[in-house]
Amino acid sequence: MSVKYAREATAAVLIPAVLAVLIFGPTWGFSLLAGAAAAVALLEFYGLIESAGWVVPRWVGLAGLFALLFAADRASLSLFLAVAGGILLALPTLVMFAGPPERVLLPSSAASVFATLYVAA
Repeated sequence: MSVKYAREATAAVLIPAVLAVLIFGPTWGFSLLAGAAAAVALLEFYGLIESAGWVVPRWVGLAGLFALLFAADRASLSLFLAVAGGILLALPTLVMFAGPPERVLLPSSAASVFATLYVAA
């Protein structure tokens, strides 16, 4: 089966499932669905960054994403800003301690922070 048809088959199965969760499911079901979709999108974004030869702290970025989504779900601006600030400090620090070559240090830091905050927004 080609990639085109695999994506169409996946969409044919998942679209009714997503609609069922949105229409008949509880509020937390929608939150879990959105979190799963965001995690998959972030992992794909991280894969693009790593394919460029840059360093990404995946697990900390995913934890930060889920913390941002939790803060947004709770409508807590102060928690959201605190987590976003933590991401701005933690991810570049972890990239630096990973010891990449100096030429990829800044792009790795910027890309990992941007990807995490962009997907969470």
